[in-house]
Amino acid sequence: MTESTFDSITIIGQGDYVNRVEMALQRIKSGYGYDIINTYIKRIEEGGPPSGMKAYVNPPTFIMSHKVAFANNDEECSIIWCASCIAHDSYHSMLYHKYAEENNIDPYNKYLSVPANIWTGTNIEINCMNHQKKVINSIGGPSYIVNHIINYLDGLDGKYHEKVVWDTKIDIPGLSTNPPIPICLFDDGLPDL
Repeated sequence: MTESTFDSITIIGQGDYVNRVEMALQRIKSGYGYDIINTYIKRIEEGGPPSGMKAYVNPPTFIMSHKVAFANNDEECSIIWCASCIAHDSYHSMLYHKYAEENNIDPYNKYLSVPANIWTGTNIEINCMNHQKKVINSIGGPSYIVNHIINYLDGLDGKYHEKVVWDTKIDIPGLSTNPPIPICLFDDGLPDL
């Protein structure tokens, strides 16, 4: 495993994975949404599938599969897709952490938790996809790639993420359920160009 730091974000994974995430972050750095990523994701780790945002761990960690990072046969398309998926999950984390801040909840206190419907579910997924589309449009790229990804996202209804898995690795005494992980069914892949 390789570890690298990009601004305030630690990246952990195989060498090609770390390089791809760095390329994606560099691509998005000058575009819309990078401030959200740099604030609400502090670690990106190769893992899964499924990929998913663990906003409730310290540091907030996006587990992203190798398949998401290398989602398409076109390298530029794959880099843009990777960047947009990071942005998508940073939006989940932002919603989680803003709610915790506004309600004086320690986001890492295992005895208190942010309600799942604040940062997961169909309506939240639609908001995250809309954020993702803004990011894609802001970082640019050949129009055939941007249109390919936007058209793919426009064909989704937000329900593809409704399958919420519960993080069984965190034991929270006194609670009947553990924190949700909004899983990324983007692991199914982006259709090739």
